[in-house]
Amino acid sequence: MIGVTSAEATANSTIVNQTAVGGGTQISAGLDANVTAQSGAFGDAHADNSVSAGFVAVGQTETATNLDHTNQIQHSGGVAITAGANLTLYTLTANHADGYANGHGSAFLAIGSNSATTNVKYVAGTAIGSNDKPTAGGAL
Repeated sequence: MIGVTSAEATANSTIVNQTAVGGGTQISAGLDANVTAQSGAFGDAHADNSVSAGFVAVGQTETATNLDHTNQIQHSGGVAITAGANLTLYTLTANHADGYANGHGSAFLAIGSNSATTNVKYVAGTAIGSNDKPTAGGAL
């Protein structure tokens, strides 16, 4: 006569990617020089809830997807990078978060609640120290 169900799903993804050039490193390229930090954070929470009863059906479905992503280049400590042509320091960061909550039921009186929450926190960037010397013959 009465049916009550619930479903929950949580996906957490924590990524820390750091490309570090430091300690007096000397890099020289005749043409182009590239320093890259590349990373992706992905999360997917999926919950499906079905309830059937003759008279009253009550269901609750919740999902939460949480991404915490850091992608950085740290260029410090007296580093000298010299490129004859172009010098590129860049981060390539991808974030993809999905949340799916599906609740369904059948009864004379069907009551349902669905909630899908997605949280994305990210830091992406390039830091060059005050004593560093990036130089390029072309674009910097």
